[in-house]
Amino acid sequence: AKMASMKKSKAWSWIQGIRSVRVVNFFLMLFFSVHILACGWYLVAALHSDTNATWLSRRQVKPGGENLTEASSPGLQWWNSMYYVLTVFTTVGFG
Repeated sequence: AKMASMKKSKAWSWIQGIRSVRVVNFFLMLFFSVHILACGWYLVAALHSDTNATWLSRRQVKPGGENLTEASSPGLQWWNSMYYVLTVFTTVGFG
């Protein structure tokens, strides 16, 4: 009830009308959306019956060394998933 009354106030409308607030809201929602997609993309690969056939095993963390399925931290796996999703969606995709 408080949120509904707050959204109707003139102050809230004025704050939401400020361009910088709209830009920050856009980037926060973009980051959240990419985060959800990256987590889903990683989950699909991690739950695959043969993880050696997924992008997780093909993505090398160190040259000639370990891949994402071997000895990498969850943070590194998250960054790689975020990078992949951002690259696919901001370029021409796979082709």
